[in-house]
Amino acid sequence: MSKTVLVVFWWRSFEHRISLDSAQTVINWLSTEKYSIIPLGISKTGKCLIGDDALRILLQESEWYNGAWDFFIREQNENICRNFIKCLETLPNPPDVIFPVIHGFHGEDGRLQGMFDLMWIPYVGSGVAGSAICMDKLLTKSILSKLDIPQLPYCGFTDFEWQQKKNDVISEISALGFPIFIKPANLGSSIGISKVSFPEELELSIEVALRYDNRILAEKWLNHPREIELAVLGNNDYLVSWAGEIIMQGDHDFYTYEAKYLDGPPTLHKIPADIPENTLIHLQEIVRLACRAVNVEWLSRIDFFLDPETGSYYLNEINTIPDFTIDSMFPSLWISQGMTYSELLDELITLALKK
Repeated sequence: MSKTVLVVFWWRSFEHRISLDSAQTVINWLSTEKYSIIPLGISKTGKCLIGDDALRILLQESEWYNGAWDFFIREQNENICRNFIKCLETLPNPPDVIFPVIHGFHGEDGRLQGMFDLMWIPYVGSGVAGSAICMDKLLTKSILSKLDIPQLPYCGFTDFEWQQKKNDVISEISALGFPIFIKPANLGSSIGISKVSFPEELELSIEVALRYDNRILAEKWLNHPREIELAVLGNNDYLVSWAGEIIMQGDHDFYTYEAKYLDGPPTLHKIPADIPENTLIHLQEIVRLACRAVNVEWLSRIDFFLDPETGSYYLNEINTIPDFTIDSMFPSLWISQGMTYSELLDELITLALKK
């Protein structure tokens, strides 16, 4: 008997367009011989749509999507949990497994996973703790620093600290040396991130980041780093892929939201990355250590910066729901090692059913 897979996508997040693209690929590549596939889409206002038309309707709605600047989503007041449960109640039986393809806050940060746990339905990806930790860059960095995992110099602060003791915050950031990155602590896809080259640019960059989050990360800029990424499957006995490299094209100074999604195909994926074997083995061990420390389960993508001048590497971030389009790095790494995209989805569902 086939398993019923509920594919959940979009959400109240600045990354909802990316979620749609990933969900469309997942739905197209799930085997209809093995699974009964039910799409469930959540609009920017919090309304839920279930059934074969859900993806089509939300794709049409996305024509007026305003990308990373779509602050309308903050105004929605629908009870998403209630709407979600009402949709599930229309099904004759609960799904066997949920495949969430939701990037960003309210979907990748443990909130959604907690609801699934309370429903007692298995789901693809990390649980509440791992999802919440990895979504918060400052919390992740704090945990990894205790294990002496290499990271770029950084500091963090809150909106309250910025308003109450701005000069102290500026002094702490300036001690890192310019250029620096200013990032919202809880967001992905490079949304709200600014490169700050001069002190006079700092305040505006912080105000931009505070539009997206009330916790901000300031991180030292690394000149022309190589961006190296590895994919992970499993739990505790993690299977770690070889490395892939993101090679920027065009005039972008770093891997911005615009570079990723709006300005055509600005990047290339070099798989496997051209790095020494001993470096790869060491990065794979760092990945396993980091995943255990932050309680990553079943899948993730780990991103590193590699300094081309010194050969030093720095763990940048851990993504518990990476992009899932056919050309995204996470599936591309496994495909390059002999899996098909459909086999990868099968493996993720098998792992979810072990929960």
